[in-house]
Amino acid sequence: MDEVNIAAITTEADLNKYLKDTIALLTAVHREVATVLVRAREGDTAAVHELAARNGELEHALLRVMKAEQKLDEWNDRSTGHGACNRGGEIDFDAVRHEIGCRLARIRECCRSD
Repeated sequence: MDEVNIAAITTEADLNKYLKDTIALLTAVHREVATVLVRAREGDTAAVHELAARNGELEHALLRVMKAEQKLDEWNDRSTGHGACNRGGEIDFDAVRHEIGCRLARIRECCRSD
């Protein structure tokens, strides 16, 4: 997946696509790391060295997902005008539950094993 300047994304649809793509990248890298880890446990010394590089890829992919999620949350806050708090500073617990549900759904999608 090509590196995208997340700051240049201007539509919610593009942001959702970017998030979906970054989750797919994270999932793919996670699978690769798991495969290399199995080889390392089986005594493959080359796999042990490969783990360091793959770990960096995994961290990079996770960081991309976190940045995309943060931008989506900011987008949602701007579009509603307040996020989980209404104009009077009161907490909108329905909005909080919805935001938590969305985040959990993204985590489930990311961690789902195929």
